Amino acid sequence: MLAAVFALVYNDAQIDAQRQREQAWLRIVVAEMGNLRDLRLRYGPLQDNGLWRRDSSDEVRRLLPSLAADRLEIYQFGDAALAILVHGASLSELRAQPQISELASALADRVGQDWPGFRPLFRCAVVELKAPGHCDDGPLPFRAITLALSAIDTGVVFFDDPIQRDSETDALIESALEHWLQHADAPLCYQPKLRLQDRQLVGAEALLRMRDGEGRLISPMRVISLLRRQRRLADLEWATLQSAIRFLQQCRRDGTQLKVAVNVSAESLCLPDFGLRLQELLQLHDVAGAMLRLEIVEWTEIVERDVVEANIAQLLEAGVTLSLDDFGAGYSTLILLSQLAIAEVKIEQALIATLFDAKSQSIVRFIVEVAHRCGAIVVAEGTETLAQEQQLRALDVDVGQGYLYSAALPADEFRRFAAD
Repeated sequence: MLAAVFALVYNDAQIDAQRQREQAWLRIVVAEMGNLRDLRLRYGPLQDNGLWRRDSSDEVRRLLPSLAADRLEIYQFGDAALAILVHGASLSELRAQPQISELASALADRVGQDWPGFRPLFRCAVVELKAPGHCDDGPLPFRAITLALSAIDTGVVFFDDPIQRDSETDALIESALEHWLQHADAPLCYQPKLRLQDRQLVGAEALLRMRDGEGRLISPMRVISLLRRQRRLADLEWATLQSAIRFLQQCRRDGTQLKVAVNVSAESLCLPDFGLRLQELLQLHDVAGAMLRLEIVEWTEIVERDVVEANIAQLLEAGVTLSLDDFGAGYSTLILLSQLAIAEVKIEQALIATLFDAKSQSIVRFIVEVAHRCGAIVVAEGTETLAQEQQLRALDVDVGQGYLYSAALPADEFRRFAAD
């Protein structure tokens, strides 16, 4: 009997503790108008309160009749946004409220009355945060709000598991980048490049292969997209260069002389002294510049031509060579081939995949002729079948890279592959 009584008391205490934890959390609904710029272009600068009038709080409460007025606190979050704090309702309860699901369109209707002929586009994010006095172990979820709002153009989004996982992944990428920059250990794998004439190993491409805490692969494009938005793409590229040059140092000690290609964008080449810093990094690890090839990707029209030309001159002086990625994907690559000292061009995978087509063969034949006339070798990325390999040889392509030979290998596995 005593054990049963203690069990009941314990269960009641657990329930009370859970209720207290739930009470320590608030839910915040942030409503933001996404086309504020269009409104300003049409009507000019807004007044002091932005979109909102003095009675906006009362009107918002009327849009949420199922929630008691004393459970809502409404604040102006910016010229185009309101923050609605909701007391005593869980995220699942708010999800079940039809007024919450319709809040974006209801706000659009209401605000649109003040701007005849203009249709506002609202989006709402519903996020949890700790109540005042319970925030010691974490900041307010402004990041969660931003992520949730950026997930949609209009409508309502709840910051629950999928977006939470995205947030955690983004945070992992950001912290990983700092670690890679400090320790020069960006997780790279190396895909072999073989000479088509005799299948001799001539080099490799360094490819980022990041994993999350559970060992799942994070898409390289996910990493690149996030860091590009944060204007840190050059930092990522520097981290991969550091890691690749340390790998080249190991290859040199093994007696293996290869060229390893590392992707860089115009963002890196536009950095003052990029070429000088890379020279110093090579010297620090006693690696010959001839072992490194920079694969130019995502090239855009740039203004800092003098900076880029100075960097390239320093790279060429150190023996570093240049490659053009996805050659044939645009007219700009032809211009670059004529302007820069390019040692290698890479044919985009889409052309290799359709190599059975006569038009694709004509394009590849043209690329090979132009590249060879300019003193560059040609690499076929995405070589996956013997038939493709045979056709590429017939078209005088120099090097193959793809699953026919090997997937991208971790550093130690690649060194064994090279030794064999």
